[in-house]
Amino acid sequence: MSRGGYDAVRVAALEPRVKATIALAGTYSLASNWENRSVVSRDAFVKRSGARSDEEARAFAGKMEMAGLGAQIKNPILVLHGKRDPIAPFAGAERLVAQRPTAEIAAYEDGNHGKTHRACETGDTMHAWMSASMGAGTAERRRVEPTRGEGEEGTNDGEQAMGAPRGRSGGTTR
Repeated sequence: MSRGGYDAVRVAALEPRVKATIALAGTYSLASNWENRSVVSRDAFVKRSGARSDEEARAFAGKMEMAGLGAQIKNPILVLHGKRDPIAPFAGAERLVAQRPTAEIAAYEDGNHGKTHRACETGDTMHAWMSASMGAGTAERRRVEPTRGEGEEGTNDGEQAMGAPRGRSGGTTR
């Protein structure tokens, strides 16, 4: 059960002391994608939520929604999300960003849930973004075009993902 991205958005929306937020692979609506979640993911949620059945867990999951939270966020937010995330659909990241016009998104074309296959790159991106948002360091924030997948024409040789080493960019930021 992955809740970090959801919890980060909820805290950013409801806690005024938060200065900047990174939402990594947050589930916009846990219940709306319930049927598409793997049995392992659903079973983990049943156990960790204290529910006694799949139906009870789904009802509890219905309370975990990001709808309206984006508009309540007053400080910078970076949403990192993989377009191939099987747990938290990318459409939810787009919905969240649409609610907060100043939100930035790093969308990974080949990204899975939490971009665990690109941990170093996403870590660099998050560190540089947070440093810039908090006024620390010299990290430069800029728009980055997505890296082309294998076999696709074009390269991304002129840009770097928010401080990531050359050749490892893959997000888009706005």
